[in-house]
Amino acid sequence: MIDKSELKNKTIAIIAVDVDSKDEENLVVYSGTINLKDDQLFFNRDGNNLFEISDWQERIKIVGDDVKNILLDCNYSLTLSIGDLPENENPNDYKETGLKWISRNSVEKIKKLLIEIKMPSGKVGKDFLIPNFRKSNNDFINIRTGRAVSRGVIVYIGVEITSEEILIKYLKNNSLEYEKEKCLNILNDYLSKVNQFKIGNVLSIGYDSGKLKLRKKFERVSYKSKKLP
Repeated sequence: MIDKSELKNKTIAIIAVDVDSKDEENLVVYSGTINLKDDQLFFNRDGNNLFEISDWQERIKIVGDDVKNILLDCNYSLTLSIGDLPENENPNDYKETGLKWISRNSVEKIKKLLIEIKMPSGKVGKDFLIPNFRKSNNDFINIRTGRAVSRGVIVYIGVEITSEEILIKYLKNNSLEYEKEKCLNILNDYLSKVNQFKIGNVLSIGYDSGKLKLRKKFERVSYKSKKLP
């Protein structure tokens, strides 16, 4: 178990996992800072709301470099399973945590993109994936290197991003073979289709008569979550 003194003022990602009645997993990642007050650990998300996490200190893990990008560059992570609000509980008591679950009905508004994933190992990369502007190969391309990538996994990126911003990131290390407007239209179509899938889905990409298509290869990488006591 990591000592409290080492955790003090470090960043932490809380991974909230929800398993619905159909046994489908959904998760949201919240980033914040660990505060130490009266020898108790608190999750500080916005500077105002404190959520005590002392009871789960033994579950706090160091974030590895291979998943740091997914977990919003935090130093530590804590995975918690959540469920429906118990009867007779006051919802206002939970609002004080500063955490808000993203409704399944609003999944299209989630800020998410794809990063490379290698199967069956489940090892993930750090760079975002975009479609091949040529629409000739059934591969994504790495936004930084331009390298072809066969599969990607959808991750929550914490900030809203537009097709224009994605293109700017791509052009830092690559050049355009086509008109900017054409590339933006391809990216807009791509982002619209990404939003039809869930965080954690593993996808491949293909082109049918010039039309971009995303296909779900796996619902998510095998993951076992622990239930709260």
